[in-house]
Amino acid sequence: MDIRLLRTEASRSVVFDSCSRGAITISTHESEEQRDWAERYAHSLVEANPGPLFVMTPDGVIIDLNDATTRLSGRSRTDLIGTDFTANVVDRAGAGRGLAAVLANGTLVDFPLTLRQASGGEVDLVCSAAVYRDEHGDVAGILASARDVTAERRAQRELADQRDRLQLVLGSSRLGLWDWNMQTDVGVVDERFAEMLGYRLDELMPSSDRLWASLTHPDDLIVEAERTERHVLGLDEYYDMEVRMLHRNGSWAWVRDRGKIVEWTDDGRPLRMTGTLEDIGEARL
Repeated sequence: MDIRLLRTEASRSVVFDSCSRGAITISTHESEEQRDWAERYAHSLVEANPGPLFVMTPDGVIIDLNDATTRLSGRSRTDLIGTDFTANVVDRAGAGRGLAAVLANGTLVDFPLTLRQASGGEVDLVCSAAVYRDEHGDVAGILASARDVTAERRAQRELADQRDRLQLVLGSSRLGLWDWNMQTDVGVVDERFAEMLGYRLDELMPSSDRLWASLTHPDDLIVEAERTERHVLGLDEYYDMEVRMLHRNGSWAWVRDRGKIVEWTDDGRPLRMTGTLEDIGEARL
């Protein structure tokens, strides 16, 4: 289907042609009646979008926007129309680089930015933008949408802070950390874990039950399996045992291995188990 959208801009009209791979072209040969219709139709498309949507000139001046954009920014259409896109962005240079990437790429580009609202608050966004072109293939403007990712970014920062605090605790206690997906058999360990056994981290990543078994003393494997099963069945609050693990130098290192299932599948199967490894070699002497 060929959909043509005409839009007045400096005595010209913009044509959206769905047959040209989503490109938007500009024609200078439309009647006044067609341009008036196109103006109303173009604005209705922008306004109908449920999320923030706005149109800019190639140099970033806002020429149209919808109500979702005004609600997000806390500013009126009058406040925003004719202003620079980066005027209310915290990192103006970063936003400028995002627009430059859109112009250079010529197709849809995503880039992050933080909007400073009229109230003084800040909102983290992902901006998705693409150019539209005139009938000669030259860039006529930029069409952009924005998605609020403030909650996601806050959750990511909180998780990162929690991990940093955990690493500080583990570092001071000299404990190694491990995490095991019991359904996919994919595990991860930290640098202290690898260091304890004389390995580089990349030599133990990704970890797995098979790799773990290859590092465990044969005489301890049966006990390890029994302790794991007891914990899965709820007989023991924790998986906890002293075990010999193979050091890179060929010796057996005594460690205390403790863990707990921290996540279950919807049908009640154990999903993730997380734990620590402690060097108890000196205590065993």
